[in-house]
Amino acid sequence: MTKLYHIPYTLALLVIGCQMACQNNEGASYNASTAQQYTQQYVQTTMAQIAEKDTIGTFVNGKNAANVQTALKNLYNKKALLWQDAKSRDAKPAIEQYLKQLRTAAANGLNPADYGLANIEKQYAALYPSNSPEPYNRLEQLPAFDHLLSASALAYAYDMLRGRISGGGLWDVPPRNRDLINDLPKAIADGKITELFNQIEPNYSQYKLLRKQLATETNADLKKRIALNMDRYRLMPSSDSLGSRYVWVNIPEFMLQFVEGKDTTATMNIVVGEPKNATPVVVNKKMNSVIFSPVWNVPTHIAYEEIEYILKNPAVLIVADVDVWLDGKKVDPRDIDWENTARSRIKMRQRPKSTNSMGLVKFAFDNNYGVYLHDSPSKEVFSHTNRAQSHGCVRVGNPAGLAAQVLKGSKWTDGNIRSAMNSGKQQPTGIPKPVRVNFVYFTTYVDKGGNLQTRRDVYGHDSRQMKQL
Repeated sequence: MTKLYHIPYTLALLVIGCQMACQNNEGASYNASTAQQYTQQYVQTTMAQIAEKDTIGTFVNGKNAANVQTALKNLYNKKALLWQDAKSRDAKPAIEQYLKQLRTAAANGLNPADYGLANIEKQYAALYPSNSPEPYNRLEQLPAFDHLLSASALAYAYDMLRGRISGGGLWDVPPRNRDLINDLPKAIADGKITELFNQIEPNYSQYKLLRKQLATETNADLKKRIALNMDRYRLMPSSDSLGSRYVWVNIPEFMLQFVEGKDTTATMNIVVGEPKNATPVVVNKKMNSVIFSPVWNVPTHIAYEEIEYILKNPAVLIVADVDVWLDGKKVDPRDIDWENTARSRIKMRQRPKSTNSMGLVKFAFDNNYGVYLHDSPSKEVFSHTNRAQSHGCVRVGNPAGLAAQVLKGSKWTDGNIRSAMNSGKQQPTGIPKPVRVNFVYFTTYVDKGGNLQTRRDVYGHDSRQMKQL
């Protein structure tokens, strides 16, 4: 990588050189404070010119580049060096700490070359060799090197904090936030770069287990998949934010876990959306209620997937206990001109019954995709190997068991849960203790036996996101 900046510095050096000559030959006007004054002026002028060029280095790219750009401007708004001492021209311990940290980036599935490691090491060795030259000779290069270090550290920190990949349209994952504009300078000043990056690292146990697997894996393709799934954990909010009770649905695994504290108290098979109706990735969403014997407000797009059957015999809706409204008025489905009536005018709702597509219980939670967890009358599907077969919602293999977990600590017993499920009358109930819902997408994970498991990339997210790494 070539030198990033070319700053005019001759005049500043001549001024300082003149002052030094005056000290050596005349001894009248030069003193240390005067030299420091000119040094500070030079540094401030040079840092201002670097900021004006508005460059962050060729290695800074991807979704976090704008964050790095903004942070750099704020870091140097005082036009002072961060990693080096302008007075002594010496390097601060934070440089060695950061280089040590960056050299281990591969252990986190990241490439040190993406953060300019080779160029930083080359410039550092040239500026601060073991037989260090007269420190005044370094002055020209200090600002550009300082800026390079900050750009690299910010790029690496943001990638560790928020991941390199982006989710896309079917991902709603709140990012982790950290005030790097204040935290990085403080870590540099305190010599605590290692501590800063340790704090930024995801605090999920699976992240650490995957890192161990990455260190021993020899298959290149599998290493890439492990690295990708580690980056997905960097997309996630802190595990502490999920609360003490939450639902964890891993879409490619077709499995649901209910977690309370540090324990998984229930595990069950699930059915997720088929590829054309993919289940979204949503994280840290509040579950609102459990609804026993739910009615099903049939989404128009789902209803019209079955339009050929309705056209043949609209009475099929009567048999299925589906009520139909046209322009807000309840009507006999046989009286609607289905071929020539706009879909937006028609609403349908299936009454509670054992064959209701919602099954006997529904778990509603906040999200922007209109999806939820629910029972299903089609029990045989839960034994299939490929369980990507729904319209996008997640069907639960043991709905009564999940209801018991969610309602633990309330009046609801196993007996009255099952009674409410089969009552034929819709009955919503609140949740005694908060429950968060997480639909995640991990195609590699480590099981309880310490073995690496891989699952099929059911929606093609792996192939799309791998390019972003």
